[in-house]
Amino acid sequence: MATIDKDSASLGLVVAGTLLALLFAGQVWSFAARWAGRAVSGAFLVLLALGVGYAVAQLYAGWTGAKDEEQSFDDADRWDEDPSSGDGGVDDVRSEYLEGSLSEQELEEELEELLESDTTDVDEIDRELN
Repeated sequence: MATIDKDSASLGLVVAGTLLALLFAGQVWSFAARWAGRAVSGAFLVLLALGVGYAVAQLYAGWTGAKDEEQSFDDADRWDEDPSSGDGGVDDVRSEYLEGSLSEQELEEELEELLESDTTDVDEIDRELN
């Protein structure tokens, strides 16, 4: 049997250490790749869920906004159905004032009267008074 001298033992240890380091690096690389793959997949799923949530929120906001806008158009149509009926509320009073058939005092009286009735939007009257 051959004797192992110091140089051969050093070379054997270097080769064994290198082989173990490569195996360990492979395991670390495999773990890192698996972890990174899972992290990327998880991040993708989180972003996908956030995107779907954002889309649903935007659709709901648009739907309710359209519904509110449709309601405001219905309200406007209700006031504009028959301008000769005199039931137009603030719009009729405003147009009479602009035509000159109402004085400043009469305008304020008409608006106060409309303010007391429940059929007129209070914000619209306040806007006209100010």
